[in-house]
Amino acid sequence: ATTTYFPIAKGFGQTLNFNCTAMLLPVTRFLVAFLHSRTAARGANRLPILLRWVPHVLPLDKNIVAHKAIAKYFIAFGVLGHAAAHYAHASTLAAPRDQLFGGAGLTGHILSLLMVLIYASAHERVKRLQFETFFAFHHLLIFWFALLLAHGPVFYRWATAPLALYALERLHRQFFRGGKKVALLRFRLFGDVKRP
Repeated sequence: ATTTYFPIAKGFGQTLNFNCTAMLLPVTRFLVAFLHSRTAARGANRLPILLRWVPHVLPLDKNIVAHKAIAKYFIAFGVLGHAAAHYAHASTLAAPRDQLFGGAGLTGHILSLLMVLIYASAHERVKRLQFETFFAFHHLLIFWFALLLAHGPVFYRWATAPLALYALERLHRQFFRGGKKVALLRFRLFGDVKRP
């Protein structure tokens, strides 16, 4: 049996499918660099028809801001709506406890916990003072996306291409560009520095 809350939960779930994959695109560096190089050097009227919309729609110069905005506003709001509608649906049906804490309910609760850890460690103060914490917790995204694939029955349709692009870019960065020595010419510390 279903209630009016069930389609609401599914609707929020579909917005999450889109936004959880859209969040990856701004941090896929070679995609951003490719689009930026194709659109920045020419005037908008001289772009190929397929790329004319890019400078007007995608914030290529503010890709990290876009990544944060999708996570902070669209995903957080979607998760709250999705979870609230599922809880309302279950409580209306007087669902047994195992329905909320088994199967998709279990993966949903774990996803929410991982999200809290990732969001808390991404706070600007944490990033500035404990970058290692931010870095470690942000890599929980591997488990987060694996759980999303298990949680949402159609999530793979949304996620396959963006996840593949992101994974290829990360592998390329790690194995083909990673490990190269870099000379540090200058170091400047920002933050609470006490001067004598």
